[in-house]
Parts: sequence; C-alpha cells; structure tokens
Amino acid sequence: KKSGIMEAVKEAGGTWVDFSDSVTVKNPSGKLVKSFKLASVIKKADIIISLPKMKTHQLLYYTGAMKNIFGLVPGLKKASFHLRFSDRNLFARMIVDLNLAVKNVYSIMDGITAMEGHGPGSGNPRQAGVILASSNPLALDIAASSIMGYNPLELPVITDALERKYWLDSADGFEVK
Repeated sequence: KKSGIMEAVKEAGGTWVDFSDSVTVKNPSGKLVKSFKLASVIKKADIIISLPKMKTHQLLYYTGAMKNIFGLVPGLKKASFHLRFSDRNLFARMIVDLNLAVKNVYSIMDGITAMEGHGPGSGNPRQAGVILASSNPLALDIAASSIMGYNPLELPVITDALERKYWLDSADGFEVK
C-alpha cells in the first residue's frame, strides 16, 4: 500500500493476491531441494512477472532476478530456508533449485536507483539509471551484477547456475540489446 503498487494493480484491473496459501511444487532437477511450498497463485498464473530491485546482499553479495523468485515462498517459511541453508553456497544452490522449479518467469529489474551497502534490507541509494529485462534470469543477473562492478563468476548464485548449464553454457552466452 505504501509504495502505491496495490492501487496501481487495482486501477489496471488486476487482482491483488495474498501469498499466504501454498502449494507443493516438485523439483526433480534440484540438487538440494526436490520440492518447494510456494504461493498457490503460481498454479493459476500463465506467466510470472518478477520485479527485482538492483541491490547488494550481505549473504549473496548481489540479489537480482534469481534471488527475487524467493519471494514466492510464503511469509515465515522463508526463515526456515535461511536456517537450513545458512551457508552462502548452500543458500545459492537452493536459490538455483527454486528457479528450476518455477517456470514461465519474465524479470524486469529496476536499476534506476539501485542500492549498495548492507542489503537486502538497508543500504544507500545509488543512481545506476538502468532498467533491465529478460526471460533468462541468469543472463539478467550476469548483466546487472557486471554493471554494479562485480565479477559475475565470483557470485555464488551465478556460478552454481552456470555449472548446471540450464539457462546458459557460459557467462558470455547471451546478447545485450
């Protein structure tokens, strides 16, 4: 409500959906997690439009398109994942597993005013002046993290995702337009 998103959804004829109800989504390709309890609305959606904010992250260094899908985990269930996968690399593998489980996602990243510092909950605004979009969350995260000055090959989510060769075969295997 504070951001104005709820009002914009209603004005556009959309329906505001609470993510408290969950459904089990199987993930046979997962390395760590073979099923997730996710917001039940994903079973009704033809496509998921993910709106990540370009920002830093204390645990993963960078949070973007792939990490934003974690928002489909209902409320307090997120805490159990943080406890279960408290190690940076394990948490990254879980995030990649989650992205394998969730299909039909298109991400639009707001990097007009990005955030740097102790993210994801706090930090300092930084004018990056970009909006990035892709149906390939790994390509988007490689592009965005590069813009932010990171070496994508040093970021745990990106390295794990590249090893799986599901979205891309290499970090330069996509075109930026």
